[in-house]
Amino acid sequence: MFLLKRLQTMQDFFSLCTIMGAGFIGGADAPTFFYSDAILCRPIQQFIADFLGRNLLGVFSHTLAVTICLLLQRSGLNVTSEVEQRDIGAQNKVSLEELCQPKSVDIF
Repeated sequence: MFLLKRLQTMQDFFSLCTIMGAGFIGGADAPTFFYSDAILCRPIQQFIADFLGRNLLGVFSHTLAVTICLLLQRSGLNVTSEVEQRDIGAQNKVSLEELCQPKSVDIF
């Protein structure tokens, strides 16, 4: 996915450079657009923001989930068996809130 986004970013950047380069060539039909550095860097900044948002934020949430599962295991809960018991939901996902809730024990 990021290969396509990277290619799109390069295409956007070089198309801006081509338009601006046509202004330097001159001529009657050539548009005279001169972009600032901020406008030229905008496609690259958008790619970097998207890349960091998807990768770093994903790493943080994964690390947080692993930490919570390790804390639950240290408190005496067998997380693996709990996930296997409740693994009948949509797309085989078990929420952390469901794991953190205490089990109801029937006395009768």
